[in-house]
Amino acid sequence: MSARVAGAFALAFAWVATATSQGAPRRVETLASGLRVIVDPTAGALELALCARVRAGWSQDPPGYEGLAELTRRLLEGPTAHAPEGTALVLASRGVRQTRSDTRADATTWCSSGPPEALPAILWAERERLAFFRSGLRENDVARARQRFLERLELRQGALGAALFGARDRALFGAAHPYARGVGPRPATLRRLGRDAVLRFHQDHYRPADVILALSGAVPEDARGQLRRVLGPLRAHEAPAPAPETPAPPRLGRRGPLLLAWPADVEVR
Repeated sequence: MSARVAGAFALAFAWVATATSQGAPRRVETLASGLRVIVDPTAGALELALCARVRAGWSQDPPGYEGLAELTRRLLEGPTAHAPEGTALVLASRGVRQTRSDTRADATTWCSSGPPEALPAILWAERERLAFFRSGLRENDVARARQRFLERLELRQGALGAALFGARDRALFGAAHPYARGVGPRPATLRRLGRDAVLRFHQDHYRPADVILALSGAVPEDARGQLRRVLGPLRAHEAPAPAPETPAPPRLGRRGPLLLAWPADVEVR
């Protein structure tokens, strides 16, 4: 990276840090389903950002099914009951892009950003992922995602890397600890993951009460009403009966830089 490009990034991050310090007070909305939404507007921001965190990572993978948490997260961008083309494509058509997606030991996180007018589409996608994911999941979707995951895994760690990571974690945590199963997926366990395993994992770990959403940046003034209208009908354990309406595409314009970060003072318990 050239010095000029690095300087531009530094200026952008400094601009975001200054704007964040001048934002409106943070507030937390807790919906009837138990879903918590942190609303943290940023003064001067031109883009809206949303991060979602689920209290489930690779240490929650059942023995012999290592990689299940990450495979489930990868499938969240795919088809649902009301988005057969996939939630990621629907959001992209509204000018929303994914900025982060990862699975760690005890949490899974995904983030996206886009124009403020896209908030209905962003919330709609989260509702689809929580409430209508299981009814739209097909076995061939799982097979394609599993194959892509296997290809990336082989490039990422290889057999020797998996063995070394496993030995390290058994030494650090003890053989009986969930963390002792290594960094998660292995080719042998990934190949046995099918639709039924993903459905069960999603049902067990993607309940609204186990999820935190964080809205930041250019949060619209009517965000609270939109939250309650789109996500309010969610039930604690099952999906609501009516299908959500697909939002109209927003008008797109020039957008400024936005640094996405999970709030440091918010702890997932």
